[in-house]
Amino acid sequence: MAPDGRVLALPMDTGPTALFYRADLFKQAGLPSDPGAVSAHLKTWEDYLRAGQQMKQATGGRVFMFDNITTVFNQMLAQQNLHYFSPTNQYTGNQRQVKQAWDYAARVHQQGLSARTTSYSTDWSAAISNNSIARLWEPSG
Repeated sequence: MAPDGRVLALPMDTGPTALFYRADLFKQAGLPSDPGAVSAHLKTWEDYLRAGQQMKQATGGRVFMFDNITTVFNQMLAQQNLHYFSPTNQYTGNQRQVKQAWDYAARVHQQGLSARTTSYSTDWSAAISNNSIARLWEPSG
């Protein structure tokens, strides 16, 4: 919405995302595989990081919890009330919410917990087909 109340654009997708995961790969890594147990186990971003470390260690670095750090950054930022601009059109991209998402994505990269694919590319599709990515966040419906 513009400051005067005019509609400038409508969101393409306002639906929630869901966690899609490979129960067999979770079991292989010693992680819970039942949906309720997975939900209880992965409540925070730190939980995801620990699960990513466990997945990497259990599979000899062949399977990853994160497809790429861009997805991590975007999903983490999407959970925040502010992204790059405030409702009054003030730039907020240099504030805590963006830095927090950036730092977390950097940790995923530094710890080698990402498959380092490009979303929706042929390498991303191949990584999914070759069982290298254990879970994805995607639109639920």
